[in-house]
Amino acid sequence: MDKSKRKEWYLSKWSEGKELDERLISFNERFETWLKQIPQKNYATVFILLDNLKYYSHSTTNFCLRELHSKMLECHNINDENTIYVYIKSEDGQTNSSNDYWNEYKYINRINKHICFENMDAIDEEAWEYIQNIVFIDDFSGSGKSMIDELEKNPERYKTKNIFFVTICSMQLSIIKIYSYCKERGINYYPISFNTQDKAFEQDYFVNNKLAQKEITHLSEYFGIPSKHIMGFRNSQSLVVFYNNTPNNTLGFIRYDTDTYRSIFPRNNDSRPSWQTMKTKSKERKKSNYKNKAVMKNGSV
Repeated sequence: MDKSKRKEWYLSKWSEGKELDERLISFNERFETWLKQIPQKNYATVFILLDNLKYYSHSTTNFCLRELHSKMLECHNINDENTIYVYIKSEDGQTNSSNDYWNEYKYINRINKHICFENMDAIDEEAWEYIQNIVFIDDFSGSGKSMIDELEKNPERYKTKNIFFVTICSMQLSIIKIYSYCKERGINYYPISFNTQDKAFEQDYFVNNKLAQKEITHLSEYFGIPSKHIMGFRNSQSLVVFYNNTPNNTLGFIRYDTDTYRSIFPRNNDSRPSWQTMKTKSKERKKSNYKNKAVMKNGSV
C-alpha cells in the first residue's frame, strides 16, 4: 500500500465514513511531512502500530457513553435513589478530561443533576446512608494510578459502597491493578469499559515483539523523546487517541513533540498564564543563585 492510499485508509477507518474532525484534518494535512521525519527502515513497524491504533472521534465517544450507561443499568441495581455520578478530580484542581467526559455522559444520558457531584465531600454524612453506588466517569484508564489514588483518599467511605469505573477504553493491566487493590481492601469494584487493550508489544502484531519494541525505542531516542515517555506513562504501551487529546499512556512517538520532531497526534499543551508560572520561575532563580554562590565560595570562578 503506497503512502497516499495508506493515509486515506486511516482516515476512512478512524472517521468511520463521517466528516473529518479537527484532529483528522490535521492528520490529513501533515501525514506526508510527519512521515518524512521517520527513516524508511522503520516504516514497516510504525505502520503496524498505526494500523492497530484506536481513534475515538467525538461521535464515537458519544455512542460509547450511551452504550456504557445502558450496559450498566441492565446489569446492576442502579437508580436515582441509590446512585451518584462523579469524576476523578485533578490534583491541582483544574479541569481535566475526566470532567469533560463526565459532563458529556450527564448530557447524553440525561442524568438527574441532583445526583451528579463535583465534590463528594459536600454530601452530608446522613445522605451517605442512602448512597449504594458511586459511578466514576472517565475516557481512558491506562495504568490505574488515578483511580487507585482516588480510592486512597477515603478508603472507609468506598469500602461500604459499590464502585463503578465507567471508561470508553481501559488497558487490561489497569483493570487488573485496580481490581487487585479493591479485592485486598474489601471494596466492591465494577469496571465497565466499552473497549479494552493490551500493551502494544505484548500482542501478536509482530513476529518478534522484543525486536519491534527495541526498534521503536531507538527511533524515539533518535527523536529526543525522554525515556519515561517512549513506552507511555508507566510503560502502558497504549495505542489510543481521542478527538480532544492523546493520553500520555500512548506510545511517545505518536504524541510527544521535541525540538527536532513533531508527532502526528500531539498532546494538548496549553500555555500557562504568567501568574501560574511565577512561583516556579522564582524557585528556579533561587536554585540557580544558590549554585552560583556555592561555586564562587569554592573558588571555582
